[in-house]
Formats: sequence, structure tokens, C-alpha cells
Amino acid sequence: MQRLYGLYDSCVITRNHTTAKFDLFDIAQSFGLTRHSARIIINLMDAANTSTEDLLRILLVRTAVMQANNEAILGELKALREGQTVLQEAVAALQIDVAGIKGTMAHFATQADVEKVRTELYKAMEAQTWRLLVWMTAVCSGLTAAVYYIARNVH
Repeated sequence: MQRLYGLYDSCVITRNHTTAKFDLFDIAQSFGLTRHSARIIINLMDAANTSTEDLLRILLVRTAVMQANNEAILGELKALREGQTVLQEAVAALQIDVAGIKGTMAHFATQADVEKVRTELYKAMEAQTWRLLVWMTAVCSGLTAAVYYIARNVH
């Protein structure tokens, strides 16, 4: 039995005239292990006193652990999908609300509309002010003339 560590943490195991090359990172990913755990498994595979049945038992235990982890991940995935459905419903409701707001915004005045109305209002107020001043001047002049006429001619 021979083990050679090469580049990038890979190893070659030769057992019973059969050679297999393993990359520790691939082993770790495929079994859900850390690199350290993958090294332990390879060391067990390398050991002269480890039987094939023991190796199969170890791999079965790891497979059972992985299946339990996969079931937990599937449960979390289902919860995420349910949350995604709720989120999609909330986004759809927001889109409806935004469409309603856009519909009512067509009736609102813009800044240019407000400035136009303000200008027209100020022009109308100025014209009304001058009419009032002219009218008051004419009335006051007429009243002054009437008082003067009365004071002069009524004795």
C-alpha cells in the first residue's frame, strides 16, 4: 500500500494492485466534509488493518449524515420558497399601489402649473388693487366736492 501526496492536496492510493487518485477538496465537497475529515478517511483507507467492510460502514454513516443534512436543507428550501411566495404577493400589492398612485398623480399640479396660477393670481390682484384705488379716489373726490358745495351754498 502506498500513498503519495502531490500538488493541491491530492493523494494517490494503491491497494491490491488498484490505483486511485483523490483530490481532498473533491472528497470534502462530495461528502460534506472538511479537508481534515477527508484526510482522516483517506488515512483509514490507507491503513493496513482497515477492512473494506469497515470502510463501507464509514461511508454509509457519512451518507446517512449527508442525507439528514440534505433533508434539513430541503426543509429550509421549502421555507425559503414559502417566503418567496409571500414576498411575491407583497411585491404584487406594491405594484398595484404604485399604479394607483400614478393614476392619481395625473390630477396633481406640477411646479410649472403652480407658478402659472400664482402669476395669474398676482396679476389679477394688482388689477383689482388699481381698480379699488381709482374707485376710492373718485368717491372721495366726489364726497369732498359735495361737502364743499353744501358748505358754500347752504346758509
